[in-house]
Amino acid sequence: MDAVLLVRHQHQVVEGLAGRPLIDERAHLLDYGLPGSFPPHALVTNPSGRQLSGEFLALHAVPLQALNAAAEYNPGEIVMWANTADNPTD
Repeated sequence: MDAVLLVRHQHQVVEGLAGRPLIDERAHLLDYGLPGSFPPHALVTNPSGRQLSGEFLALHAVPLQALNAAAEYNPGEIVMWANTADNPTD
């Protein structure tokens, strides 16, 4: 695993499937918001993983280092890499 993208989206799916209004000004279940919108989508990269391509930009991913301390969550306390290889393989 090269990275984890943290997105507050489970709530949207639950509410949308129940026919209730979505929060955060989302238009539909696959609406991931606009760049810079709150809450940010935190991209936590594996220090032993491969470098990521630009596809994550389509989901408005924000690198962990770019998030400020006022984020809704602290991804550094959530993601824990275990048994990472020094030389990742495909």
